[in-house]
Amino acid sequence: MASKLVLVLAFFCCLPASCFGVYSLYGDSQRHNVQEFHGMNEFSAEIYGSDYGHFVEFYYDWCGHCQFFAPRWKTLSNSLKPWRNVVRLGSVNCNEPENYGLCQSQNIQIVPTLKYFKYNSGGNIVYYFMEESDFDNLEKLTNDFGNIIYNDYIQQRPPEWPSLELIQDYTPIDQVPMPQVDYVVAVFEDPSQITLSTQAILDLSSMPNVKVIAGSWNHATAKDYRSRSYEFPLVLVYRYPDLANPMTAYRTPPNRKTLLSHVEYWTNTKPASSGSGSASRRLLLR
Repeated sequence: MASKLVLVLAFFCCLPASCFGVYSLYGDSQRHNVQEFHGMNEFSAEIYGSDYGHFVEFYYDWCGHCQFFAPRWKTLSNSLKPWRNVVRLGSVNCNEPENYGLCQSQNIQIVPTLKYFKYNSGGNIVYYFMEESDFDNLEKLTNDFGNIIYNDYIQQRPPEWPSLELIQDYTPIDQVPMPQVDYVVAVFEDPSQITLSTQAILDLSSMPNVKVIAGSWNHATAKDYRSRSYEFPLVLVYRYPDLANPMTAYRTPPNRKTLLSHVEYWTNTKPASSGSGSASRRLLLR
């Protein structure tokens, strides 16, 4: 069944734009943060050598799956607005004549297709595909995107980005270099599945009074809580400079939304709005 769908899409992709007309699925730009690209020159100037990573959707405006996914891509762009100092979301309509060459150069054969263009990209990309059943799963997309961004950081360590580095397992929290802040949020998780800490750092990077520390569940502090049957990811909130006694520790692992709510509650400050809701991992998006 899947192979038939791919063949049908590939057939439609060969049809000229004049059969359908051309219209943008992202024309309501005041309602979302998806940047549209028109032509190779504009795309290259924005993507290649950029200080940001870019997740780009390639689509055909007549494609039913693309039309279904577009509102979700807009919602995700609004949700990830606090990450804009690190990553941007974009779109390319392969049905626009000025994008024919661009989509051909990107070897777009199945739509919608998502690609991640790395920091300071010279064309180096990470393909990201997903099952149709994941179209509505924005939490999974957010988690996967955070993991891709983390891997890009570890590979390149962009100086313009906030640090996503894990603290050493035997470095006490009160010995971690940090600016003068009011609160410290420590997130400990499986080092092979770095997700929540990256999201917290990106979400809270605009809050000068909050510092997020990322660590693995092998950190000495995390081991102590694991011995008391706390689950991971483990989140601790401290009032600076008392970094020996957390204000709170969450026994049930929060997700991105609940973590931000907890931070807002305990620090009495509100993060920038984030809306609702392996770097080489390949999932099929049909």
